[in-house]
Amino acid sequence: MQNHKLVPNPAHDRTWVNFETAFVGSIELIGADGKLLSSQVVDAPSTSIGLDTRPLLPGLYFVRAVAEGSRQYQYGRLVIVR
Repeated sequence: MQNHKLVPNPAHDRTWVNFETAFVGSIELIGADGKLLSSQVVDAPSTSIGLDTRPLLPGLYFVRAVAEGSRQYQYGRLVIVR
C-alpha cells in the first residue's frame, strides 16, 4: 500500500490526506479511544482527500486508509489544535 501524508498536521479546520499516486478506497477517522468517528468512501481515483476537522475537539486522532480490494490498513496520526 502506498504512503500518505496528512497536511497540515497539526490541523485546525481542515486537513488533507495526500497520496503519492491515485487512491481508491476509504478514509476513516478514529478517536484516541479507538472508536470509529467517520468514514469517507473514495470511489474516484484521487491523490488528495480533504477532511473537515471543525467538529473535532482538540486532541489526538488516527486516520486509517484502506485501499479498495485490500486487507491492509495504513495509519497516520493527526493532531487537532484550536
